[in-house]
Amino acid sequence: MRIGPIRCVAAMAAVALMSACGQDGPGASAGPGSDVASRPAISEDEITAKAKGMLAALGAPATADVKAQYAAEFEAAGAEPDWSATIIDNYVLFTRPGLDEVQSSATPWNVRAQGVYVEAGPLTITVRAGQCAYGEGGEAYPFSATVLYEGVSYEGCARPAANATRSIKRWSAALSQFLPAIDACLPRVQAKPGRVTIAYPGEDGETFVRLLEADGGRLECVVGADGTTVASVEPLSDRNVVDGEREPIFTRAPTAPPSGACLASEPVAGSGDAVIGHLTRRTC
Repeated sequence: MRIGPIRCVAAMAAVALMSACGQDGPGASAGPGSDVASRPAISEDEITAKAKGMLAALGAPATADVKAQYAAEFEAAGAEPDWSATIIDNYVLFTRPGLDEVQSSATPWNVRAQGVYVEAGPLTITVRAGQCAYGEGGEAYPFSATVLYEGVSYEGCARPAANATRSIKRWSAALSQFLPAIDACLPRVQAKPGRVTIAYPGEDGETFVRLLEADGGRLECVVGADGTTVASVEPLSDRNVVDGEREPIFTRAPTAPPSGACLASEPVAGSGDAVIGHLTRRTC
């Protein structure tokens, strides 16, 4: 997504960390350009404090009508330095020209009275309702956005992303980072074969892998921060479902994917183009 300079046209909450309408314009807090070496060092404690401040600034838990404002997937962008992000249910993609993309599965969204808070690995994102404009023509957008990455706050504007789900494969887009944890969890399934309904990172570096057993039972497997040590395996009730679960289902090779009239499967290639498994989606 190519965008021009972003400028704010209406004041939001008076929180410098959160607002896309700072006095120096969007992106001013990100420092000069995208030169990491020029940024002052910041500790993990300071980054954590910034993230907590972002959440606190969003106020109390949202009411149903406020939650409805954020029942969308978003694309966001900013300038000085340029950046863009795609934010969907269980996945965030953050890009900056000339630098590596940052992509990570997201934990369930925390919708508050003043906006939505999303954690996705090294990224912390907030989206807030309120007029914001980008581009030389000053096109108005209905949301502002902040992305916190490596201690730097990237400020910009956001709008609903009509095609985000079609262009990015949600949690499965980060499948490679979850594969060691998946391989550690699958042997814990009693009714084989087991399949993965979702995987996502926890706040303390652990990985959560939800498994579907052949008899319909479901398990939640938690893998420690080392990525391979199983910390716990617990059965799940039918009501315990997270957003994005079974969208899609992953079957680890060499097990064949499930088949049916309303199921479509595609292979997933690993290093050397070897098939590491299949992703299955419901089509009807």
